[in-house]
Amino acid sequence: MEHIMFAGDTLNHPSGLAYVAKSIMTRFADNGHKISYMTLSGVDTTSAGIIVQGKEFHKQFKDMPIYNCQASKDKYDEVEKAIRAAKPNVIFTVHDPWVIDPLAYSSYRESYMLVNYVTVEIPEYPEHFRSHRPAS
Repeated sequence: MEHIMFAGDTLNHPSGLAYVAKSIMTRFADNGHKISYMTLSGVDTTSAGIIVQGKEFHKQFKDMPIYNCQASKDKYDEVEKAIRAAKPNVIFTVHDPWVIDPLAYSSYRESYMLVNYVTVEIPEYPEHFRSHRPAS
């Protein structure tokens, strides 16, 4: 099976992004895929810290490779090192689009498929989006 590296918010806190990543990771792992994780924001993800996602999740993923590469100017090289070390077939991001630039423009970009799960939360949708919604 393919190696899927997930990339997103820290798994050491019960955030909405972490919940989405957890749900998708579990499904892929249950289907036999190798899973690793790259933290792009928040505190470092640790094997012990992922217990906040639940005992079953911790039991299933406590030994997965974890790369802490919080997206910042000085961490760009860390993203490159993580990709080089993990050699994923797929990188599946669960984060805001402006955080994933290091993955989209990695020097290893041709070696993996990049999949993005994007959540967009804004207080009010722009008028041009509201006007194109189907009538209910």
